[in-house]
Amino acid sequence: VNLYEKAIQPFIESGVEGLEETSKMISEGPNYRFQTSDTQNSEKTGIELGSAEVISGIDGGFISTTSPLRVRSKIEINKIDENIKLISAEVSCEMDNSSGELKTGFPQRKVGDKFIISYPNTGEPYEDVATCTFPQTTSEAFRRTLRSYNTKDIYFTLTYYLENFAELDIKVVSPDTDLALDARDRKEVPSIMNYKSDLDISLYFDSQPVVAEGVSKDGSFSDGKTYLNFGLTNKQVDTEVKINSVRLELPKGVTIENYANYFEMNKGIYSLKSSELTKWETSLKKDQKAYISVPVKVSELALGGSNQVLGAPVNIKARLIADYAYKIKEKTSITLNYLESTEEKPRE
Repeated sequence: VNLYEKAIQPFIESGVEGLEETSKMISEGPNYRFQTSDTQNSEKTGIELGSAEVISGIDGGFISTTSPLRVRSKIEINKIDENIKLISAEVSCEMDNSSGELKTGFPQRKVGDKFIISYPNTGEPYEDVATCTFPQTTSEAFRRTLRSYNTKDIYFTLTYYLENFAELDIKVVSPDTDLALDARDRKEVPSIMNYKSDLDISLYFDSQPVVAEGVSKDGSFSDGKTYLNFGLTNKQVDTEVKINSVRLELPKGVTIENYANYFEMNKGIYSLKSSELTKWETSLKKDQKAYISVPVKVSELALGGSNQVLGAPVNIKARLIADYAYKIKEKTSITLNYLESTEEKPRE
């Protein structure tokens, strides 16, 4: 009871960074290794933001009186899944908590301080350039606020929306088959993510094959219970992830036990509740990973409706789908010198 209260229960309540009522927690404590996914496609999906650079508005280290400060950043649109026609992105830029005017090579619409751009799926990776203009930098009022060698930070922020998934091959055997297996027959099978991305999606069992419920020929009984681990890993530091949904599709004969605390069920699909998604977002920002281990039961239905005779395992699939918004920020720092008058000083 004391071990449960001190070690296991806090992890169950958090829903992230830990396990639920599993012997692994009892034997190993909270130090838990999360298995990442392999990828089906070597190409990376999503959007990347390049380093920002000044292209005009500074002459010889002095801020220009006639040309506004312009900064640009390269936007790389990686290969997109063929089922996705458009990928939306929000782009903004700011200096001194003031937003600049943004232009890109694609049609855009402004919502508040952000510009919404829809990038088409061309079937291949391509690039765009975002140029940010700060017209206030030509004003006398702006220059009066500058001190000698004053440093300014300019930020580009890009948020893109994407859905990606990982699939897990599950090998299921009957209790009879399990009797014929030794340790060399068991292994940890990684899931396969559809595309590489900044957010790793993963699900796996500690070892496979998993044993279905049933009675073996020697009379021993298997309850078909095991634990399925799944979660997300944020590969970049200092980025934010807004999770719209995390959905788990399990094959026939594999069900989550006591799922109501964490999931909603609709047409056989398990979806994390909004309260859990909020916890996952916090964990992804703080510790870069969020995961959970849930008890599942594997019934005879996973074997096709009856006990399997000794032979090859039955292969079935599970899928974990994440619909999310990924926020990236790039910064460039510039040094500006003040002018004593509105006359622009010559380059030294």
